[in-house]
Amino acid sequence: MADEKVMLIELSAENTDDASKEYVADIRLPASVHEMDDAIERCRGYLEKTHIMPFGITECERVPLLSELRFDSPNLYELNFLAKQISEFDTAQLAAYNALLPLVVGEDYESNLISIKDVINLTYSVDDYSVASNIFNDTELGEMLVDNNMVEDIENLSDEIIELLDYEKVGEAHRMAENGVYVNGCYVSREGFKLKETENILIHEFDKYMFRFRLSRYDGIPMWINVPLDENSEQILKSANVDEFNLVDFVSAIPQIEKYSDKMHPKITMAEINRIDKLCQNFLSLDEIQSIKFKAALCFEDVQTLDDVNKINLIMKNADSYNLKYFNVFSSDFAVDYLKQHLDESFPIEYLQLINTQALGDRLLSEYCGKYTPYGILLKSSNEQILSNESKHEFVLADFLSKHVLFTEDRLKAEEVPEGLYKYEFRSGAEYAYAALEEKVGVDFSGTILSKVPFDLGENEYIDLEKEIDGIPDFLDVEMSIDEFINSDFNPEEDENFDEDETQTGGMGLCHGFMPIENITTEDLRKMSDKEGLILQGCGGDLQEWIDGVNEMLTKSGILMNGTKFEKAYAFQNGNLTNLLYPFDDVELDIGKLAMWRIVTHSQFYGTWLSDYVPNYLGGFDNSADDINCSEDDDFSQSM
Repeated sequence: MADEKVMLIELSAENTDDASKEYVADIRLPASVHEMDDAIERCRGYLEKTHIMPFGITECERVPLLSELRFDSPNLYELNFLAKQISEFDTAQLAAYNALLPLVVGEDYESNLISIKDVINLTYSVDDYSVASNIFNDTELGEMLVDNNMVEDIENLSDEIIELLDYEKVGEAHRMAENGVYVNGCYVSREGFKLKETENILIHEFDKYMFRFRLSRYDGIPMWINVPLDENSEQILKSANVDEFNLVDFVSAIPQIEKYSDKMHPKITMAEINRIDKLCQNFLSLDEIQSIKFKAALCFEDVQTLDDVNKINLIMKNADSYNLKYFNVFSSDFAVDYLKQHLDESFPIEYLQLINTQALGDRLLSEYCGKYTPYGILLKSSNEQILSNESKHEFVLADFLSKHVLFTEDRLKAEEVPEGLYKYEFRSGAEYAYAALEEKVGVDFSGTILSKVPFDLGENEYIDLEKEIDGIPDFLDVEMSIDEFINSDFNPEEDENFDEDETQTGGMGLCHGFMPIENITTEDLRKMSDKEGLILQGCGGDLQEWIDGVNEMLTKSGILMNGTKFEKAYAFQNGNLTNLLYPFDDVELDIGKLAMWRIVTHSQFYGTWLSDYVPNYLGGFDNSADDINCSEDDDFSQSM
């Protein structure tokens, strides 16, 4: 039978990146191995970066005193063994344990740390002390003692004398002599209590089920089986000799799958049991990183039942279509990591405290198809669909560790890498977007590179880029396909002084040239209610340099995309300030990155949106007139 969950534990781990936050996870015990592994993973215990520590027992209805104790360095497996022992107690054993536990912990338990070993040892002593059921007070105890001739010399008294006895006082005297107590409707004698010492506590091997099914035939008693199928479960199914069962109950060690089916009275066939067994075998073949990502992906795809085993298998197969930010607990964490990855290295990190990272993170998650899961923030590549084999990636040329490489923010599958190229992945860290280079990164993935020559990862199978002088990729603003990269004429092993300007063939170069600047008035701005653009305020000096400089900055930041740039700008005066309007016309923009750039550069450029500037500085839009026609060939039609 399935063990009853009798204990609630809260795990906690220190967040070394932010002392104001911590990682927490709840688990109900006794639990299977997979349930305990899951709780540790939710507490970010996969990497040594965290130290998992049970706070203690949050709740235990069977033994309430346990939730008041503070233990001396217990581990999860000891607490799980304790819970399993308690779950198997019968009424008398449970009463004895509750009665004896106060003697083990002492009266001043609130100020002392309690040995978990002593509390476990006590479970072996519950059969050594007498327990009388259905006895609630001294009167009932005294009456039981008298009726059963358990009072000394009572057999010498006549019935008339016995009827005059005070049962309450008889019971009280007996209880005091035995140091007895009333617990859970029982009387427990604690006479001569001494904790039984067990030198080596045998903590047996815990259950390894992923799913448990309580099945019944049409004429049979319900029976439990474990999946993956163990020897006992296989024998039960073989003896049943039927192809279909009624499903009476269901237990899952994978918290995302809460029930077997949404059907009211589900049945399950042998074929379905075998498919689920195969699913479990596939799960067990995953490494730890893949299993964490798989469970996060179940949350992402909102899978809560086993109704569609094929879809679950497909999610498992395509786990690399997701990027798990394991240490991002909140959207604000994701925003900070994103800013660190995309901002210039010289940007003061402390300025991030001035930004509403929660709002920015929410917006970025929406744009990048990201969701919160108990295992971190999960992103699904915008270029890959879970049910499709089509894949498109954007690449940019980079100079990295004296080699020329092709970089993409996406993951690449093995079959997408042509023969002759070497694939490596970046892992982000607390301070750097590209903290380590590895062959395969499970969590905190931050990009992929392709190289014509291999990198020496050393005995540790990774390069610690935080210790490398030139360990930060130098992105060269040259968009290039894999075929173009393969056919490029530079030699990555010989030419270590790569000149970016000499290799911009077929890619996007930074154009410094004349760009039309048209002077308009603030009244013209008020007539642009259906337009949108970026306004920079206080643009002194040569306006053409402002135009070229902004195009260059936004291109390098990945905000201007696919080779587009601002081809026209409008200059206007407001008070003593000369301002520039960059219309969002015929340009392809990453609006999320532009919004971030505007925020972090506001103290330098005082950037704002046209739709915000006019209401805040000019009293609002004038909707009574036709829109301005700034030039004959300017349709100025794009809005956000």
